[in-house]
Amino acid sequence: MNIGKLIGTMRKVGVKYIFVEQDMSERAELESIQISYRNMVQLLNQ
Repeated sequence: MNIGKLIGTMRKVGVKYIFVEQDMSERAELESIQISYRNMVQLLNQ
């Protein structure tokens, strides 16, 4: 899946919200959320 292209398309059509699902790793819940948020921000800033 091309996440960058997906986000670009969402911006073009005016999507205002993106929900990120927490991964099911062995990490602590808040650490997992932090990593998911950081990754999402990096993708949005490309």
